[in-house]
Amino acid sequence: MKKFIYLIIAICTLNFVFAKYKVKPIYIDVIYSGVQKDTLTIEYQHNGTSLSALEKVKLNDPELNNHFEVNPGLQDKIVYLTIGGKKEYLIIQYLAEPGDSIQIYVTSEKLKFRGRGSEKYQCRYEMDKINNIFPWESVRVKYNLNNGESVLDSLYYTNYIPDSFSILNRQYAASKCSQEVLNWYKGRLSEFIYTLLLANLLADTEEKIWRNFTSCFTKFDSSADLVQKKDIRDSLMNIYLNRNSPGFNMISDSVLAYSHKYLAYVSKKTSRKKHGFGEALAFRNDSLLLKSEVETLAENYKGKLRDKIITQFLLTNFTDLPNISSLIRQAQKIVIDPECKRLLVSLSLTNTQGSKAFAFNLPDFSGKIRTLDEFRGKVIIMDFWFTGCGSCRVMAENLKPIVEHFKNNNNIVFISVSADENINTWRNSIIKEIYTNKYSIDLFTQGEGTSHPIIKNYKIESYPTLLMIGKDGKIITTSILQPKTERDKQKLISFIEKYI
Repeated sequence: MKKFIYLIIAICTLNFVFAKYKVKPIYIDVIYSGVQKDTLTIEYQHNGTSLSALEKVKLNDPELNNHFEVNPGLQDKIVYLTIGGKKEYLIIQYLAEPGDSIQIYVTSEKLKFRGRGSEKYQCRYEMDKINNIFPWESVRVKYNLNNGESVLDSLYYTNYIPDSFSILNRQYAASKCSQEVLNWYKGRLSEFIYTLLLANLLADTEEKIWRNFTSCFTKFDSSADLVQKKDIRDSLMNIYLNRNSPGFNMISDSVLAYSHKYLAYVSKKTSRKKHGFGEALAFRNDSLLLKSEVETLAENYKGKLRDKIITQFLLTNFTDLPNISSLIRQAQKIVIDPECKRLLVSLSLTNTQGSKAFAFNLPDFSGKIRTLDEFRGKVIIMDFWFTGCGSCRVMAENLKPIVEHFKNNNNIVFISVSADENINTWRNSIIKEIYTNKYSIDLFTQGEGTSHPIIKNYKIESYPTLLMIGKDGKIITTSILQPKTERDKQKLISFIEKYI
């Protein structure tokens, strides 16, 4: 009898433990009113960050039930939800918490959110509506310099007030208005959610400003005089460095660690891409140039936030980091967080020199299945792209002289891999030779797009992405020099010739 009682107690104890640690699901119902139903897909990211964006979970709704059950992981304090249809996105990276039960009412004019936990959704929706009233991109009006060269107005400093000031003013005004909406909801939100929404808002504002200044810094319409360029760029850096940024000091690291916008912003700002805005700012601080990006981040951040920022930086910038292997080794000595450690190991195994290339098995334009093994003994230049990508078109054009140079060399092959989901879209692009060339082998990801294993394996988040595979089927580099200038084209040709 005693054994039976002990058994019952043990079972009850286990049930209590499992119940305690079981994470509540998130229920989402989409209700259309006066508009046609759309075929919806939900994507969500575990752990509330953009670290594992390539490991996001996708839920489809082919029957148009418009009911979803999202199951967060055991460690998920929050997740970020994106709901999109064939026509448009309903919400993009909205905060969700375990236990939410949300009804989204869709009309021709607006969205309304109801149910348990809906306040943070409605708040974010109204914040975005206010923010979107303010245009954040500069108006690209051209002005002529004395020598006949033309530049964008946001770059011209001598005779015109730089558009950069108006960019700052618009962005900070938009942020302030959105923050008023957030404050109105403050009493209906937990302190954590309120502060996290604030962190995302401030970081999104700073990221937009950074993106605009970066664009202005590099996009001259023509090659202006070097002295004029220097004056223009110096003025841009001064405006940026002297901006009245609100800063993030009032937000704790424990909240910032869950802000996907903050992680993305710091990651972009840390990049010292050659000839870029970040590199120019780094040159103004000689001490930065004595340390790697990973070492700099490790000095400026601590704990889980440090680990996430370092990992985020490497995951999103590896194609621009020739020394990626060294940086990963540095990071692995610093990072403690288990998820970050796992992602760094994965990056090391797939995207560093000497790692095994992905054993792809994809159809070409004729429908023939092509494999990695088929190209053993050849150097492979692989280009990832998708239809509609402007930078992909530019890359394809820049690659043509490289392809032409090696067109009669049997030791090298150029392969394009499209992330298009629609086969007809892909085929039309191939026929037009907008994103590829007549000498390349063009492969299709069989409708899986960015969810295809080859995309996930190489952790491709931006396009175009180039990588180079050696004759032995191992990675040579995932940070190929982009052939934008004639000098860079010759450098790339010389680099390739070393391996063929």
